[in-house]
Amino acid sequence: MMYLNIESYLNDIEELFIFSRIVLHYHVREKMITGNEGYTRIKANLTNGDMFEAFEFVTMIDGKMDILTYRLQWQTSNGILKKRWDNAEHHREITTFPHHVHDGVSGNVFPSEAMSIKKALEFLDKEKLATD
Repeated sequence: MMYLNIESYLNDIEELFIFSRIVLHYHVREKMITGNEGYTRIKANLTNGDMFEAFEFVTMIDGKMDILTYRLQWQTSNGILKKRWDNAEHHREITTFPHHVHDGVSGNVFPSEAMSIKKALEFLDKEKLATD
């Protein structure tokens, strides 16, 4: 999808939370836009009682939006990690470096495609439907 600017992208991210079937409520903890860069940090309570915390730092160059850094964490209501996707530059042994997912059940780190808030919410929606 093409975006005119960082603000329109971050507004679309917030709309994902507004219209999601699995988000009970959410709070934008931080949002910053400076020129061609911006970030958002959002915390959400899910309809099944779980929590989802999302962070994306994005840039727009020549009309192209790029997610530079992300951290997307899904956990139980009492803070037990289920999954965390991020692209921190550690775990160089992972074939999809720097993209990886921390699995809270096994405690292991696995390869992952590049993620975004949108992809993570879609994943959580499918997981919730699978458990209903």
